Order: sequence, then C-alpha cells, then structure tokens
Amino acid sequence: MLRHIGININSSDEVKNFYQSILGFDLIGEYFLHPSIAKTFFNNEQIKVYRVKKFNLEIELILTNTTNNSSFAHIALEFWKPENIYEKAKAAGYDVYEFIKETGTKARYIIDKSGNIFEIKNINLVE
Repeated sequence: MLRHIGININSSDEVKNFYQSILGFDLIGEYFLHPSIAKTFFNNEQIKVYRVKKFNLEIELILTNTTNNSSFAHIALEFWKPENIYEKAKAAGYDVYEFIKETGTKARYIIDKSGNIFEIKNINLVE
C-alpha cells in the first residue's frame, strides 16, 4: 500500500506556485529531516521537507539543489478536468506537453521547475 511519495524540489516557492496553485494540494506540514538521514542521503546537515496532500495521496517535497532530468520516472495524477490543470500550468510558465496517443486519447505532461514529470489524466472510474 502506498503511504507517500518523496520527490526533490529546488525552491520552496514551488510548494505554493506549483503544488498548491496548479495541482491543488494542501500543505499539511513542514519539518527538517533528521540530521543523520540528511547527511547519509544528501550529504547535507539540514534538509527541509514540505508535506502536501490531496485526497489520499501525500507527497514529501524535499528541498535540495538536485534536479530530476535524467529519466522518464513520473507521477500520474487524475483530475475531473485535466485540461484545466494543463492550461493553468502552461499559463504559469511550466513546461507542458500534449499529444494524441495511438488510442485517440490525449496525453498531457507537466514538468515542475525541479524536473519532476507529472502525467495529467482524466479520472478513470473503470477498475
């Protein structure tokens, strides 16, 4: 069972500008990683983490100077009107990509300022 996802961000401004304003997450907490964890994984003594939540999905936004641009690892999120999320991100200056798949459905991707890729999908009520 998924408890939460941890991803890097490069600016605390992204919490409000992208995760809250674009994707609609709520900020539910912020804290610093335990020093031994920060040193082991990030070679740093103090790393700030912002915890955001939407429905049952929680994401820990780990403030580092590391960017995520070397793979196609991504997070797929479902929205009732994904085109609205896509347009908000586009208007705010985020990199957005939209194309038609072989199945005829639209594929939409948004990349935050830290290189995290989000696939924005229609809510699928079929199991």
